Amino acid sequence: MKKMIKKITIMMVAAVIMTTMVTEPVIARSWNGKTELMTQKQRRAKFASKTNPARGKKTKLSGRTEEDGYIYADFGKFNSYSYENDLGGTPIYLIGTIKDMAPFRESGNEYQLGMMVDDPDGYQWCVRIDVNKPDYEDFKSNFKGTRCKMIGIYSGYSGVMNRPMMDADAMDHYNAQNTSGSTDVVPLVAETASGDDSSLADGVTKSGGSASSGGSFDLSKAVEKGDYMLNLNNGKVHLSNCSWGPEKENRAYFKTFDDAINAGNGTSPCGHCLKNRTR
Repeated sequence: MKKMIKKITIMMVAAVIMTTMVTEPVIARSWNGKTELMTQKQRRAKFASKTNPARGKKTKLSGRTEEDGYIYADFGKFNSYSYENDLGGTPIYLIGTIKDMAPFRESGNEYQLGMMVDDPDGYQWCVRIDVNKPDYEDFKSNFKGTRCKMIGIYSGYSGVMNRPMMDADAMDHYNAQNTSGSTDVVPLVAETASGDDSSLADGVTKSGGSASSGGSFDLSKAVEKGDYMLNLNNGKVHLSNCSWGPEKENRAYFKTFDDAINAGNGTSPCGHCLKNRTR
């Protein structure tokens, strides 16, 4: 009888362990070539908004104007799944305070970060952005707790976190003292490792990663007009007509993909217009 009870107990414990392993793996499935680093349960526990209105509820629009083809990310307009509002892929910009961040996924030498952002109207967003792994700690130190402007696309809604989502391609510190009504980004200037002054944007950190001045890149093969452009802030290579490209002053054009990608050690192809290309 004791042996039978012991056997049943062991089987029950094993069943519990197996159930836990199946429903809550440490490393979950691959997503678009990226490996999940946080489960849904972990994301919900850490990042779920407790103050956002229910999905689909309309809120007052901010009245902020469109900039360079990007519309402002008014919460009430995007507070639903993309198949409900038919706005998936819309180019948007968002101003808000980075409250927290953590790597959601990884692929090769990059993390996809999830950043929890509070907008000026008190609503909460999840903004995703790709950052090189060695730059993550500096990136977090530089941006967490600061007010930033982000540009990218509206990518949907997270029911797990109760937040609309944005995939950002560029971000920079935003001048909180700007009272002119303009939403222009005012770059933050810092001293890089080489001693040059560079504006911090697109994940550039005080560790001296990529310099917006182009000092980190070999521009000897750059041309006035070309089919490819290099983001001089973060080393991303884009097609010259990519909507995720940088501001004009932070671009360098090249005739070929190879010329652009070989302009520096930290370059990588855009995950949108060049998603099928590798370095």
